[in-house]
Amino acid sequence: MSLSTSYWVLETTHRGMVHGGLWDICLESKCNLYQFNLLALHIHVTRAFLLMALFCGFMGLLFSCISFERNKLYDVSVIKVAAIFSFSAGFLVLVAMSLFTTILRKSPGYAQRLVIFGSSFSLGWVSILMYIITGETISTISVYSQTNFRFLMQPLWFSSLIFCTASLMLMLIALFTPYWVIESTPHGLLHGGLWSICLDPNCDFYPINLGALLMKTHRILFQ
Repeated sequence: MSLSTSYWVLETTHRGMVHGGLWDICLESKCNLYQFNLLALHIHVTRAFLLMALFCGFMGLLFSCISFERNKLYDVSVIKVAAIFSFSAGFLVLVAMSLFTTILRKSPGYAQRLVIFGSSFSLGWVSILMYIITGETISTISVYSQTNFRFLMQPLWFSSLIFCTASLMLMLIALFTPYWVIESTPHGLLHGGLWSICLDPNCDFYPINLGALLMKTHRILFQ
């Protein structure tokens, strides 16, 4: 949910409320995808880490399901692999969220309290906790499988599947919804995510502008 929603950041402007996420930014209900420029460079990095986390989370869920039927796959502990993927997903989300938070907190709009973080952004942080719980639960299963407490494994298995699935859902919603940032403007509520920007009720994908990316990168690196 965090990955797909566009309520990571909210900003109040003279045109209305603006909110954005990792894919788009919205003014009221009108959303547009971000341009491929440095204005959204941190968003591209956030996207990359969240997509990698999404893959790790999916693999963690897959191996958790496999562990119901067999303990090892090619002499490798399936439960341990599931735990590694879950912790890896949580770590990747943590890196993505920390980067996004650091960049936005340094922006002039945030300092002037014009930009605020939205619901999509919050879901990203919640998914980190969910992945940590998932990884810890799966690790506990691995420990109990070698003790006399094997009767606890089945409840823990179901718990790990629930937490892992919930983590994936939260991250997917955050990734694709345009509520990462929100800004209020005279023309209405502007909100955006990682792919588009919206001025209610219309949303548009961000256009590609590679030249702006190179120019702005040079300006920031060498100013």
